[in-house]
Amino acid sequence: MASYGFEFAAIGTMIAALIVTGCGSGGGHDNKGVGGAAGPDAVDAAIAETGTEGGAMDLPTDVVTYFSVGVEVTGPTGRDKNKLAQVISAEVTASGAISGESIFLLDNFPRAPTYDYGSLLPDGQLLLARFQYGTTKESGHLEFKIDLHNGTNGPDGVIGSGSGGGDIKPGATIDVIVVVTPSAFAD
Repeated sequence: MASYGFEFAAIGTMIAALIVTGCGSGGGHDNKGVGGAAGPDAVDAAIAETGTEGGAMDLPTDVVTYFSVGVEVTGPTGRDKNKLAQVISAEVTASGAISGESIFLLDNFPRAPTYDYGSLLPDGQLLLARFQYGTTKESGHLEFKIDLHNGTNGPDGVIGSGSGGGDIKPGATIDVIVVVTPSAFAD
C-alpha cells in the first residue's frame, strides 16, 4: 500500500474529529436507534477535503475500515424500555488500532419516553444504540468499551459496562455488537 505521509495522518485526525462531533450521514440518532459517530459519507468528505492544493487527493476506497457498532444491554433490563430510559449518557472508549485512544459520548441520551428502540435483536434484546466508527490503520484490532451512566458523577454513576471489537480489514464494514452487563439500574 502506498504511503500518504502527512496527508494520511491528517485523514486520521479528521476521522477522529468527525467521530467526536457525530456529523455525517451516520451522525445523530433517528427514532429507530441508529446513528452516533461519523458515517462513511462524512469520512469520505473529510478525505476529499484533506487533499493537496491541486484538489482532493486520490485515496483508494480500500484504505478505511468502518465499524458499525450496536449496543445491547443483557438480561431483562435490555428488554425493558423503562429500564433503558435510565441511561442518561453512553460513553464510548475506542482503543487499539486507531491514531490514539478516543473517548466520546453517543448523541441523544437520555432517550425521550416515546423513543422507538426498533425491532428486537435475534436474542430478544432491544438495541440501545448504533454508531459508526472509521479508522485508516492497515492492520490490528479495534476495541470499543461502553459505559452507561445514570447522571450521577463518579463510579456510582456507571450502571452498565461492556466491550467488544473487531479486526481491521481496509475497505470493509465490520459489524460489532457490544454487550453491556447491567450493574446498577434502579428497580
